[in-house]
Amino acid sequence: MKTLVIMRHAKAANGSPDHARPLNERGRRQAGHVGGELSRVVGTIDTLFVSDANRTRQTLDALTSGGLDVSDVSVEPRLYSAGGDEVIDILRGEAEGDIVMVVGHEPTMSAVAFQLWDRAGEAEFDRGFPTSGAAVFQFDGEWADLPVGGMSLHHFVTAPRP
Repeated sequence: MKTLVIMRHAKAANGSPDHARPLNERGRRQAGHVGGELSRVVGTIDTLFVSDANRTRQTLDALTSGGLDVSDVSVEPRLYSAGGDEVIDILRGEAEGDIVMVVGHEPTMSAVAFQLWDRAGEAEFDRGFPTSGAAVFQFDGEWADLPVGGMSLHHFVTAPRP
């Protein structure tokens, strides 16, 4: 059984340039909370792909500070501007282990989730991912065969509203 976590970065400060925007205090709290929740839901992440944007890398730092254990991190510049198909290609070609996570940006993270989801049950991301939203999917198979429309949604983890 493979587990895939798709997550939008935590709340970032306003400003530009966009690539350099840091998390704000609320974002650090959000990601810390979600890190603890994901630790309880999925355990240790074998491989985590993170965009090279400042706010996604800071989200990863806060996730681990909140309790998420990650074995291998791949800072992936393509995730900053990737579309859903490109994210799926990255996963099919580079994911290793049983539990894999992607930390990226909207609208791509919700697009990937919709592409992969088998449409069973209710999805809390039907209007996009909130900041620090994380969808946890599972499927039987190999990463090279990541099934479009064939992954079951097991959890949708979010931070408490302020």
